[in-house]
Amino acid sequence: YRGPMLIWIIGNLVTLIMFVSLWLSASMTGSDIGGYSKNQLVTYYLYGLLLQWIVGWFPFYWLKNDIRSGDIAGSTISKPVSLYWKTFFIELGWHLVSIWPGLLAMLIMGNILHSYFSYSMTLIQIIEVIFAILIAIFVTYTTSVCMALTAFWLMHVDALDGLFWAGRSIFGGEGIPISLFPVGLLAVIKFLPFRYMYSFPLEIALGKLSMPDLIFGFGMGIAWIFVLTILYKIMWDKGTKFYTSAGV
Repeated sequence: YRGPMLIWIIGNLVTLIMFVSLWLSASMTGSDIGGYSKNQLVTYYLYGLLLQWIVGWFPFYWLKNDIRSGDIAGSTISKPVSLYWKTFFIELGWHLVSIWPGLLAMLIMGNILHSYFSYSMTLIQIIEVIFAILIAIFVTYTTSVCMALTAFWLMHVDALDGLFWAGRSIFGGEGIPISLFPVGLLAVIKFLPFRYMYSFPLEIALGKLSMPDLIFGFGMGIAWIFVLTILYKIMWDKGTKFYTSAGV
């Protein structure tokens, strides 16, 4: 994993530098952009640098390959184990390691950009951010597993990967904070799962949400976990019934 990890770190740093340079060179007509000051925008991307490593639970790539190759028949279908939790703990092992390079990268860039880095949070905010991150992990992870399960019926599922990352980048706040979108589009984005994969914890960390917004956000995040879990169970049950592979 050292090679891919290094590539991901470099890619994340390049993206961070690009967006931070953009916002620092932007000419502001008012005191902020989309409710964010320059310092808050820089902090948004610095926090996001670490958040990507924490919430990037995406077993889609290897799980869909297991289904295609038939390996899933011997490793999971024929055994009394839960694919969902087996895959979850495999991903957990990876993330217990991968979080540290992300933290190191954020600390280094935070030190370089210390004059713009606003990192103060109250204890209540920290607790809220932790819960929001847990929601982001499960929304991202369950979405990824459901995407992989489409390999039961489709030969070519790689296009879903592009759609997912485009959705999270545009509507999840990975590219730009969602508050920069027009009010009408923002109202729609708040009902989509992408916000709860990435943007929601950052909005809390930067103190951008009122109590009603927090209640709505946590409610929507939990609702998406519930919906996606039901979808997973339906796809798994139907997929394994019709799945044909050597050893099943």
